[in-house]
Amino acid sequence: MNRLINRGNVLIFIGVLVMAATSLWLRGQARDPASAVIEAAVVPHIPDFTIEAFEAVAMDVDGRPRQRMSALKLLHYADDQTATVDQPHVVVYNADTPPWKIDAARGWLSADGNTLRLQGEVVAWRERDEVSEAIKIDTRDVDIDLLTDIAVTDKAA
Repeated sequence: MNRLINRGNVLIFIGVLVMAATSLWLRGQARDPASAVIEAAVVPHIPDFTIEAFEAVAMDVDGRPRQRMSALKLLHYADDQTATVDQPHVVVYNADTPPWKIDAARGWLSADGNTLRLQGEVVAWRERDEVSEAIKIDTRDVDIDLLTDIAVTDKAA
């Protein structure tokens, strides 16, 4: 029995215990790589930048204004690359008729920048000219395709 419990064996046993305890502690401290990937993939839907009192103009191929949008505030979101706008005012120019002017309470801009969704009360109007009568439309929730200048809604006007 004395042979099993000698100074060398006790030191080896203590060393193994210290390594086991250290290993367990390190395991508890280490992060699971899969959870790190999941955490990195989940980006919160919070604004990464804000623009206040802005005006943006889209030009046609000849350098003439095609569309103009102004708003009190734009919030851009990094997680999905969309943006929201407060009180947007949109002007859509047409060579043959007066421009359409559209106001809304708020709006949402798609990640590709091709769709503007006007939310809440929407008022669209066009002034009278020698060819066209004045038009005013009161509606809600209008989607504007900014590539084709086509606006649609499923709400009554």
